[in-house]
Amino acid sequence: MNKDIEELNKKLTFAKETVDCIRENLKQEYFKILDKDYELENAMLTCNSEYNPMLLEDGLYSWSRFTVPDKYLDIKDILAEYLSDRGFILDAENDSILSYYGDDYIGIQEDTRHDNGVWQGHKLIIEESEYLDNSGSVNVKQRNQLIEQHMEETGIFPCVGIVTRYGEFQPVDTLFKD
Repeated sequence: MNKDIEELNKKLTFAKETVDCIRENLKQEYFKILDKDYELENAMLTCNSEYNPMLLEDGLYSWSRFTVPDKYLDIKDILAEYLSDRGFILDAENDSILSYYGDDYIGIQEDTRHDNGVWQGHKLIIEESEYLDNSGSVNVKQRNQLIEQHMEETGIFPCVGIVTRYGEFQPVDTLFKD
Protein backbone atom coordinates (compact mmCIF):
# COMPACT_ATOMS: atom_id res chain seq x y z
CA MET A 1 0.00 0.00 0.00
CA ASN A 2 1.14 3.52 -0.69
CA LYS A 3 2.93 5.07 2.32
CA ASP A 4 0.97 8.33 1.98
CA ILE A 5 -2.33 6.42 2.08
CA GLU A 6 -1.19 4.50 5.16
CA GLU A 7 -0.39 7.76 6.93
CA LEU A 8 -3.75 9.26 6.00
CA ASN A 9 -5.56 6.12 7.21
CA LYS A 10 -3.74 6.36 10.56
CA LYS A 11 -4.77 10.01 10.89
CA LEU A 12 -8.35 9.18 9.96
CA THR A 13 -8.48 6.36 12.52
CA PHE A 14 -7.03 8.67 15.18
CA ALA A 15 -9.57 11.38 14.29
CA LYS A 16 -12.49 8.91 14.50
CA GLU A 17 -11.31 7.62 17.88
CA THR A 18 -10.91 11.19 19.15
CA VAL A 19 -14.39 12.22 17.96
CA ASP A 20 -15.90 9.06 19.50
CA CYS A 21 -14.19 9.83 22.81
CA ILE A 22 -15.41 13.44 22.77
CA ARG A 23 -18.93 12.30 21.85
CA GLU A 24 -18.96 9.79 24.75
CA ASN A 25 -17.74 12.43 27.21
CA LEU A 26 -20.39 14.89 26.04
CA LYS A 27 -23.05 12.21 26.31
CA GLN A 28 -22.06 11.58 29.93
CA GLU A 29 -22.33 15.33 30.63
CA TYR A 30 -25.81 15.38 29.06
CA PHE A 31 -26.76 12.34 31.17
CA LYS A 32 -25.72 14.22 34.33
CA ILE A 33 -28.12 17.02 33.39
CA LEU A 34 -30.89 14.56 32.55
CA ASP A 35 -30.34 12.82 35.91
CA LYS A 36 -31.39 16.06 37.63
CA ASP A 37 -34.50 16.69 35.51
CA TYR A 38 -37.53 16.35 37.79
CA GLU A 39 -40.03 16.25 34.90
CA LEU A 40 -38.18 13.39 33.24
CA GLU A 41 -37.80 11.49 36.52
CA ASN A 42 -41.50 11.93 37.20
CA ALA A 43 -42.41 10.60 33.73
CA MET A 44 -40.33 7.45 34.33
CA LEU A 45 -41.86 6.93 37.78
CA THR A 46 -45.35 7.44 36.39
CA CYS A 47 -44.72 4.94 33.60
CA ASN A 48 -43.65 2.33 36.14
CA SER A 49 -46.29 3.06 38.78
CA GLU A 50 -49.42 3.80 36.73
CA TYR A 51 -50.14 0.48 35.14
CA ASN A 52 -51.30 1.58 31.68
CA PRO A 53 -50.82 -1.68 29.80
CA MET A 54 -50.65 -1.74 26.04
CA LEU A 55 -50.10 -4.83 23.93
CA LEU A 56 -47.89 -4.44 20.88
CA GLU A 57 -46.66 -7.11 18.48
CA ASP A 58 -43.48 -7.79 20.44
CA GLY A 59 -44.91 -7.79 23.94
CA LEU A 60 -46.60 -5.99 26.78
CA TYR A 61 -45.72 -2.40 27.66
CA SER A 62 -46.75 0.21 30.16
CA TRP A 63 -46.83 3.78 28.92
CA SER A 64 -46.98 7.32 30.20
CA ARG A 65 -47.57 10.67 28.53
CA PHE A 66 -44.33 12.52 27.93
CA THR A 67 -43.74 15.35 25.51
CA VAL A 68 -40.10 16.07 24.80
CA PRO A 69 -39.44 19.50 26.35
CA ASP A 70 -38.26 22.21 23.96
CA LYS A 71 -34.91 22.32 25.76
CA TYR A 72 -34.23 18.72 24.65
CA LEU A 73 -35.50 18.88 21.07
CA ASP A 74 -31.94 19.15 19.72
CA ILE A 75 -30.76 16.14 21.72
CA LYS A 76 -33.69 13.73 21.24
CA ASP A 77 -31.27 10.95 20.26
CA ILE A 78 -29.32 11.42 23.51
CA LEU A 79 -32.58 11.58 25.49
CA ALA A 80 -33.73 8.34 23.83
CA GLU A 81 -30.43 6.67 24.71
CA TYR A 82 -30.65 7.95 28.29
CA LEU A 83 -34.15 6.51 28.66
CA SER A 84 -33.13 3.27 26.97
CA ASP A 85 -30.28 2.82 29.47
CA ARG A 86 -32.94 3.02 32.19
CA GLY A 87 -35.32 0.53 30.56
CA PHE A 88 -37.63 2.94 28.74
CA ILE A 89 -38.42 3.67 25.12
CA LEU A 90 -38.97 7.23 23.96
CA ASP A 91 -41.88 7.52 21.54
CA ALA A 92 -41.56 11.22 20.72
CA GLU A 93 -43.98 10.90 17.80
CA ASN A 94 -46.79 9.83 20.16
CA ASP A 95 -45.69 11.99 23.13
CA SER A 96 -45.04 9.06 25.42
CA ILE A 97 -42.48 6.80 27.00
CA LEU A 98 -42.88 3.04 27.24
CA SER A 99 -41.65 0.44 29.68
CA TYR A 100 -41.36 -3.13 28.41
CA TYR A 101 -42.94 -5.81 30.62
CA GLY A 102 -42.10 -8.71 28.39
CA ASP A 103 -43.65 -11.09 25.96
CA ASP A 104 -44.59 -13.83 28.43
CA TYR A 105 -48.12 -12.80 29.30
CA ILE A 106 -51.44 -14.61 29.06
CA GLY A 107 -53.97 -12.80 26.89
CA ILE A 108 -57.68 -13.56 26.85
CA GLN A 109 -59.27 -12.78 23.52
CA GLU A 110 -63.06 -12.52 23.66
CA ASP A 111 -64.05 -9.93 21.11
CA THR A 112 -65.89 -12.15 18.59
CA ARG A 113 -62.93 -12.60 16.28
CA HIS A 114 -62.03 -15.99 14.86
CA ASP A 115 -59.05 -16.38 17.21
CA ASN A 116 -60.89 -16.12 20.53
CA GLY A 117 -59.44 -18.08 23.40
CA VAL A 118 -56.57 -17.81 25.84
CA TRP A 119 -53.14 -17.16 24.35
CA GLN A 120 -49.62 -17.13 25.74
CA GLY A 121 -47.33 -15.33 23.38
CA HIS A 122 -48.45 -16.45 19.95
CA LYS A 123 -49.70 -19.88 21.10
CA LEU A 124 -53.31 -20.79 21.84
CA ILE A 125 -53.29 -22.52 25.24
CA ILE A 126 -57.03 -22.78 25.97
CA GLU A 127 -59.68 -22.85 23.26
CA GLU A 128 -62.75 -20.73 23.89
CA SER A 129 -65.00 -23.78 23.54
CA GLU A 130 -63.47 -25.17 26.75
CA TYR A 131 -65.05 -22.43 28.87
CA LEU A 132 -68.29 -21.55 27.08
CA ASP A 133 -71.50 -22.52 28.85
CA ASN A 134 -74.51 -24.16 27.16
CA SER A 135 -75.85 -20.81 25.97
CA GLY A 136 -72.54 -19.89 24.28
CA SER A 137 -71.61 -17.34 26.94
CA VAL A 138 -68.22 -17.20 28.59
CA ASN A 139 -68.07 -18.96 31.94
CA VAL A 140 -65.56 -16.63 33.58
CA LYS A 141 -64.99 -18.85 36.61
CA GLN A 142 -64.27 -21.89 34.40
CA ARG A 143 -61.96 -19.84 32.15
CA ASN A 144 -60.00 -18.50 35.11
CA GLN A 145 -59.72 -21.98 36.66
CA LEU A 146 -58.29 -23.30 33.37
CA ILE A 147 -55.79 -20.43 33.28
CA GLU A 148 -54.74 -21.11 36.88
CA GLN A 149 -54.42 -24.82 36.07
CA HIS A 150 -52.19 -23.99 33.08
CA MET A 151 -49.97 -21.75 35.22
CA GLU A 152 -49.67 -24.45 37.90
CA GLU A 153 -48.72 -27.04 35.28
CA THR A 154 -46.08 -24.85 33.63
CA GLY A 155 -44.81 -23.22 36.82
CA ILE A 156 -44.97 -19.85 35.06
CA PHE A 157 -47.22 -17.16 36.53
CA PRO A 158 -47.24 -14.21 34.12
CA CYS A 159 -49.65 -11.30 34.11
CA VAL A 160 -53.09 -12.18 32.74
CA GLY A 161 -55.46 -9.83 30.97
CA ILE A 162 -58.19 -9.40 28.42
CA VAL A 163 -56.88 -8.12 25.10
CA THR A 164 -59.13 -5.72 23.22
CA ARG A 165 -59.10 -5.33 19.48
CA TYR A 166 -57.29 -2.00 20.03
CA GLY A 167 -54.34 -3.58 21.84
CA GLU A 168 -55.47 -2.56 25.30
CA PHE A 169 -54.63 -5.06 28.02
CA GLN A 170 -57.05 -5.09 30.94
CA PRO A 171 -55.63 -7.06 33.89
CA VAL A 172 -57.69 -9.99 35.17
CA ASP A 173 -57.56 -11.54 38.63
CA THR A 174 -57.84 -15.27 37.92
CA LEU A 175 -58.01 -16.30 41.57
CA PHE A 176 -61.61 -16.56 42.71
CA LYS A 177 -62.33 -16.14 46.38
CA ASP A 178 -65.49 -18.12 47.16
